[in-house]
Amino acid sequence: MTDTSIPAARTYFWLLLLGLLLTLSAEALFSNHYPFPFEEDSATYVEMARNLRLGQGLKETPSVEAYNQDLIDVSVWPPGYSVLIWAIASTGLTETAAARFIASASLVLLPSLLVFALLPLLGRRLAIVVAVLSVLSPVVMRFGYIAMTDLPFLLMAAFSLGLLFRYSTPERALQGLFWSGIVAGLAYTLRNAGTAVFAAVIASFFAAWITGILNRSQAILRGGVWVLGALLGAAPLIAKNLIVFGSLQPYSWPRSQLGFLFNLRQYLGLQLRDFGGFHSLAQFPWHTLPFVIVGGILVSLLALTLVRIWPGWSPRQRFALLTLLLYFGAGCAMLILSATLYKFSDIGLSPRYPIQYTWLMLAIVMAAWASTRRTITLTGKITLALVLSVLVMGRIAYLHNEFSEAKDATDAYRGLADLTHGLPATAQSLYQKHPWTLDAQLKRRVAEDTSLTATLQRLPKQAYLIGYPGYVIRLMTGQAVRSIYNSATPEDVWLVAIKTRQHINPHRPLYLIFYPPPIIFMSADWQQAMLTSMPTGFSLLERTPNRMIFQAEMR
Repeated sequence: MTDTSIPAARTYFWLLLLGLLLTLSAEALFSNHYPFPFEEDSATYVEMARNLRLGQGLKETPSVEAYNQDLIDVSVWPPGYSVLIWAIASTGLTETAAARFIASASLVLLPSLLVFALLPLLGRRLAIVVAVLSVLSPVVMRFGYIAMTDLPFLLMAAFSLGLLFRYSTPERALQGLFWSGIVAGLAYTLRNAGTAVFAAVIASFFAAWITGILNRSQAILRGGVWVLGALLGAAPLIAKNLIVFGSLQPYSWPRSQLGFLFNLRQYLGLQLRDFGGFHSLAQFPWHTLPFVIVGGILVSLLALTLVRIWPGWSPRQRFALLTLLLYFGAGCAMLILSATLYKFSDIGLSPRYPIQYTWLMLAIVMAAWASTRRTITLTGKITLALVLSVLVMGRIAYLHNEFSEAKDATDAYRGLADLTHGLPATAQSLYQKHPWTLDAQLKRRVAEDTSLTATLQRLPKQAYLIGYPGYVIRLMTGQAVRSIYNSATPEDVWLVAIKTRQHINPHRPLYLIFYPPPIIFMSADWQQAMLTSMPTGFSLLERTPNRMIFQAEMR
């Protein structure tokens, strides 16, 4: 493939500018549609960083049922992201602001890091095409601005692979492989998905020996140097897991009730939707026979094309292609198997999971047309143009749909001045179509309740706090509020409060901080319903248009 030379500095300048525009656009587009830029996992990361600053270690507030514990170690998520938040917050930012800064900075850097990773394989032009399509994918646009580990991990994985591809061949120095391994190890301290990087890279050195890219001694030496760097980068997490939990990998979660086939179809649908941009693609794997036929034909054509052009690639490009294929396969397989073993949620996999692998899928497709020794044929150019047109159209359609929904949400909930007047008439139809939009707006009201922090700070320091939505309150106030879940009626809420009062230290004050979840908010008068069903032993401490705070009588 021929590629007009463009000065690297200028290329990365424009890519950084693209990342900045992407970040600003995502914020503007989704701030009304998804007005609370955190998920429940975010609260754990932020709270761990906050507790680290306070000298309490990387711990979080436990569930409402952990009556005799105030802080617990976290085994489900690695602590690297929390340490990063703590480091950024050390400059004077709050932990929530630091988490938002990391998300925004990651989105700005994403196009540049993807191009850096793919340059050795695709050349500058196609690498830029893949990067642009990747950052405009539905998952990046939807979740990129939210304070989570997805983008920071993606950046580190891409940077590690970019170093790996540049230093994989025998004529290059070993130091680059060592640093690639260190970055991969550090990435693992952010997300458990880092194990897929380890598996893919180790397998790629073995495959490089089998295919003749490296001889056996070269594969062992260069692979060993990379593994040594990876172990060094992951050493803090390994040491923490062994000391605190007595296990290299202490991940534990309830057993999944969803089968392998369900998770396979669901993930393939999510991956196809993010690849193509069209919502309808998510349903395609559920039509078994057409999916198997069409998918089998497309995968076979892609494989035959890669095999045909394989002799025209340099050893470095072959190694990069093998690694991308193995990483894509290992990452997708790990997600599907994990969802089959562990209960991620009642509905299975999150739509944000393909964010790690869409760029790999795009790069592999682009590689089918790229060759350093031959120009692309007219047929290849036409096919590439058609594929790119479909991918661009899918992203335009997705962004148009999201923009329309964002405008609808803004207009519909404009009349939601407080939470005492029920759902505005303008929002009735939107709520019926997209019930989650109300949940997002209610969380926004909690986040914007500026008087809540001062109110909670006046409560006794040893108070036992429970509430809804607990993680939002923890994020915005820094107070250890334990979350109440699955409350469909006021009676459900009070059952949790009664049980908590029975189990905690009788000399410890108990408070219930309550904002209405959507299903209770939709009742005629949620505040009156809470008062009517209030059991003996509790009293109303404070009432505002948006919240209620109750106090349990000391026993």
